[in-house]
Amino acid sequence: CGAELVGDGGRAIRGPAALADAGPDEVSFFANERYRTEFERTRAGAVVVRRGLPSPRGELALLRCDDPNAA
Repeated sequence: CGAELVGDGGRAIRGPAALADAGPDEVSFFANERYRTEFERTRAGAVVVRRGLPSPRGELALLRCDDPNAA
């Protein structure tokens, strides 16, 4: 999907999970504003998001792409 990594590229990710359920070794995605609260509270190690979206906290790695739903 041509994602750009913003954040810690050395973090080990073991698999995907929903925003609300993800832990620090899981990746999730955020593409719908309906899930904004879950995005801001997620414990995921990384989240796939649309380009230009800022991180809700410094330690959260973002994978920015044009269409997170297609990633």
